[in-house]
Amino acid sequence: MLESVQFDIASLKNMMQVTRKREFPYLSGPKIFNYWLYVMETYTGVKWKSRELITIAPDTHIMKATVKLGLCSPDVLDGTAEDRNLVAEAWEKALRGSGLAPIDVHTPLWLWSRAGFPPLSGDVSKL
Repeated sequence: MLESVQFDIASLKNMMQVTRKREFPYLSGPKIFNYWLYVMETYTGVKWKSRELITIAPDTHIMKATVKLGLCSPDVLDGTAEDRNLVAEAWEKALRGSGLAPIDVHTPLWLWSRAGFPPLSGDVSKL
């Protein structure tokens, strides 16, 4: 399947979320789809075309961290599909031109939120 779309995320997304959506009931949603792309890349070594199209998976922790960092207003914590899209778009905009795909910040943000947002201290330039 991945070879049939030449490892292109845009083509794969169209297939799994539009043209053949019914065949992928669990992976066709935007949150799971994007995280699945990240997992496939991390654990199987897949090299995606258009990697920047892997958006952040806007779950509760990501939404809380996004608000905490001031990228979105607390209104997004309602968690509607539109709210999740706003969070994903905020990260796309914030990271544009950085060389990072939005999914790259998912794990640190999730862990930070899960830990209750402990303050970041020390010289982070040494990390």
